[in-house]
Amino acid sequence: MSWWWMALQVAFADELHASGDLAVAYGRNLGQELNVAALAGELKVHVDPRLAVGVRLASGIGLSLRESGARGYLGLPLQLKAEAFLDESRNRPFVGLGLGATPTTAAGVIVETDNANVKGLAWGVAGVIPTVMPEVGVDLSGLRVALQYNLLLGSGKKAAASVQAGTAGVSADVDEAVPGLDGLMLQVGAHFGGPKKP
Repeated sequence: MSWWWMALQVAFADELHASGDLAVAYGRNLGQELNVAALAGELKVHVDPRLAVGVRLASGIGLSLRESGARGYLGLPLQLKAEAFLDESRNRPFVGLGLGATPTTAAGVIVETDNANVKGLAWGVAGVIPTVMPEVGVDLSGLRVALQYNLLLGSGKKAAASVQAGTAGVSADVDEAVPGLDGLMLQVGAHFGGPKKP
């Protein structure tokens, strides 16, 4: 018997009350109007029937294509997470909070036309951004539904470079603020393990 199989058996023994989630999420980046899809996995230990702590790893991608331009986003948030349950029943609501960081890459091009003039704005953001994720949801035994807000601290303060072109072919580079990368997500997934509930 391999060591990792024995580790899983120990981790999910009744005495330790470990649990996990495999989920998909879909939502909206509010600042840049991106549709965002994500996959997420969580592993937690129930230190009390009403309290669980653990880790969360996710991958999210967002894209918006319009006549006025295009925007894209990729993030890989890693967070420490805590969940508090309102009771110990099989179907029970909960609140959660994730704290961590999100390696992020985002870029966009915005094009505006005015008669013969064309104005363009190109921007990019890359780096590791501190992240806070409050959450409310309901645990339906083997199924979970949650509403999450991903707050990427300071993501709207990054500088962007813009290029303007007109009939004379004049261009200029300037610094300009870009919208934040915060997003509201609905997550649905499978839940396994945890304390035995009546």
